[in-house]
Amino acid sequence: MIVISSLILAGCSTSLKDPTLSASGYIATDGMMRIWTKISGEGQPMRLMSVYTPYTGSTVSTYYEYSAGKVSLIRREVQTSDGYPKELMRLDSEGNPSFMQRQLADRNEQLSADDILRLKYEEQRILTTSESLDAGKIILHQGYIKNGEVITCAGEAVNPVFSYEQQSWIEKRVRNGGFISLAWLDAPRGMQLLLVANENFCSWEPKLETF
Repeated sequence: MIVISSLILAGCSTSLKDPTLSASGYIATDGMMRIWTKISGEGQPMRLMSVYTPYTGSTVSTYYEYSAGKVSLIRREVQTSDGYPKELMRLDSEGNPSFMQRQLADRNEQLSADDILRLKYEEQRILTTSESLDAGKIILHQGYIKNGEVITCAGEAVNPVFSYEQQSWIEKRVRNGGFISLAWLDAPRGMQLLLVANENFCSWEPKLETF
């Protein structure tokens, strides 16, 4: 019995999987969305971060935390010059808000019922979208230009193949000078440039070990 029990325990331990981190994104009608999702070995969401960059206006970053597969925290920040507004909502195991607040530059205020519904709806939409993009093998990459080469945030030199117009746009930005970051999608149908910016995407990109 001892031998059999040991074999059963060994079999269970070897079947456990490590968490994984996927990155994807898409082009919307009015901007670009980037999504990172950390999934447990049991297939449940643990963390999710979305970064929406509109064609005009400020980038919006939203962070989600999960407990037993259910969202337990939502933190949303509009990347303005002063860092406001910020929205924070904690949820209990039944999905009801236990704490909620909007931080403005000069005051704090409670979230409205419509705000709560909006944040919950966006969480479900982003999580479902992430699952669909992952199933479609649409993978987000980020990196930067160094000495004419594209270096990923993992430090690997790569040679993504973009369209003539996209490559021309990158070269124009390089000629203008400054640090150049890129974000692009790799999909079964080819590569699609998402963003070119004078900022370091790698400085905040989620990592499996720390996300």
